[in-house]
Amino acid sequence: SVAQTATINATLSLSQQSEVITVEAGGAPLVDVTKTDISAPISTQQLQEMPLNGRDFVNLALLAPGARQVDSYDPTKNRVGVFATNGSSGRNVNVTVNGIDNKDNTVGGPVMQMPLEAIQEFNISTQRFSAANGRSEGAAINVITKSGSNELHGSLYFFDRNEALNAINAFETEKSPYSRQQFGGSVGAPIKKDKTFVFFALERSREQTQISVDPAAYTELNAALSAGFNVQPAKSIPTPYFDWRYSGRLDHRFNEKHNLFVSYNNQNNTGLNDQLGTTKDLTAGNFTTN
Repeated sequence: SVAQTATINATLSLSQQSEVITVEAGGAPLVDVTKTDISAPISTQQLQEMPLNGRDFVNLALLAPGARQVDSYDPTKNRVGVFATNGSSGRNVNVTVNGIDNKDNTVGGPVMQMPLEAIQEFNISTQRFSAANGRSEGAAINVITKSGSNELHGSLYFFDRNEALNAINAFETEKSPYSRQQFGGSVGAPIKKDKTFVFFALERSREQTQISVDPAAYTELNAALSAGFNVQPAKSIPTPYFDWRYSGRLDHRFNEKHNLFVSYNNQNNTGLNDQLGTTKDLTAGNFTTN
């Protein structure tokens, strides 16, 4: 009824006790609290398994955030892999190999490439890298080369490409001759077990390629030749290229805390007509030697 107070006696019982156990697999932390750079490590497995046109290890740097492929800023290195970061031209990339400078102080970028078989791993930092790297406002690449071990190990490889696998481009009526071979190998071995080791890698590249001349330009050059000008019209311009790359390393272990290594790396190549375009003739040729 109105204004009546109702009494309800409720009984509360204890619930059953329960436990939840969460098991998480250990792994790399999601956030690195020791550094602030934006970087991408490239492992030995990636170097071995990822396809590379030209076998330039720096092409894998394109996997890093902000990295993109650009044309060579050095006309004598048109066959060398070049990349840039964050909208730059690529000339401000600093490269070190085993802590030693590998930067071209004249035009920027790497001085030379190395045999892919000689690379153990490398890391590319595109932003906010440590001042220990220095010398660059673009990106920093730190390369570590392979060393020998207590086991004798090595590798051999051969890659071949021919015009039979190419398609006719817009300026051709028939396929231009094309031939490229890349071959080499590596070997690592102990000189004294648990103490001294040696490693050596070699790579050879050779190309027989051509640039197809624009048919309109070829017609104009023939007209110029008929008019008495000193020109040499050709439907295609040969661009042969030959390259050698070497890498050697000697390691010695004194004790648990002290190690010594000596490494030697070299690249030399020759090319013909690399700087020509599709509107040139044979008199405009050039050669490059690095």
